[in-house]
Amino acid sequence: MLLLPLFSLNDSVFIAFPLSGFTTKWYAAMAGDEEMRAALGNTLKVGAAASLISTILGLLSAKVLARRIPGGAFFAGFASLPLFIPDIVLGIALLMLVTTLDIPLSLTSVVIGHVAICLPFAIAVLVSRFEGFDLSLEEASRDLGETGWMTFWRVTFRSCCRHRGEPLAHLHRVVR
Repeated sequence: MLLLPLFSLNDSVFIAFPLSGFTTKWYAAMAGDEEMRAALGNTLKVGAAASLISTILGLLSAKVLARRIPGGAFFAGFASLPLFIPDIVLGIALLMLVTTLDIPLSLTSVVIGHVAICLPFAIAVLVSRFEGFDLSLEEASRDLGETGWMTFWRVTFRSCCRHRGEPLAHLHRVVR
């Protein structure tokens, strides 16, 4: 994968060393092809939607899993199942499920498939951020009159986004 950008700038039609010269004609050809531009646009739409949805669902799931609720271990195991299934097998299984249920193949079904694959990774990363989170900060925020959403936004979300070891100086304004 590291060599692919290098070969894309090669003047030769064949992927081989030594490189025959520098060119950007392949990028010009791609930019001139309407179908390639449409494919690039669809790729960017699917990537943006799947990453946003996976991150939001992963954040909410990680928050619930960090609370040690009953049945949380089962949910965590079920949610991490796609991590242990090869992506090609999971992709074929999702395609078979979509066609069996007569769901039309569209960008929406592709986004749903990508979310199914990306969500366990988002949960795994975000659960580690919630480990050791001091719940008294949320409780203090709610006791001081903040709504549930604003407590999440000002306290929980910001503390999950900060770097380890960074002081919680921004939380003192909320808790005061």
